[in-house]
Amino acid sequence: MKKLKILLLALSLIVPALMAPASASAEVVLNQRDAFTLILGDSCTGEVVTVIGETHRVIRSRVGYDGTTHLDIHVDSHGEGIGNSSGKRYVWNDSSDASTNNPVGCEFLHSFVRYARLISKGHETNRMLRITFSFSYDADCVLTGGSTMDLICTG
Repeated sequence: MKKLKILLLALSLIVPALMAPASASAEVVLNQRDAFTLILGDSCTGEVVTVIGETHRVIRSRVGYDGTTHLDIHVDSHGEGIGNSSGKRYVWNDSSDASTNNPVGCEFLHSFVRYARLISKGHETNRMLRITFSFSYDADCVLTGGSTMDLICTG
């Protein structure tokens, strides 16, 4: 009798899971590489720093059982910078991940802020980059995205 109860309990847990519709696998909705040239004012020294590099963004989308859209965002960035008057050299390598859950329907805007180090290639002080990523879906479910960056003084 005890074995029968355990079997019925196991079946009551397994059968609903087998009958539920499967969630679609994540679809890549954006896979984009963009070269950039940034002219950044260093708020610590007043110097202008030019950064040249590339950003690679991958956004995957999947729809949950309840119709909610789940986005997984991965961003890799690499750049090299030079102080326009001092000649100080910097390198920047960064990787970041974010996720968001969006209600049924397309229209939404999402943004997040990330901080990354601009590493000095010499004995000079490292600098901090503030990166703001933004992306949105319009009413026609078209995805757009971008980022802005600025150099901040970290004291």
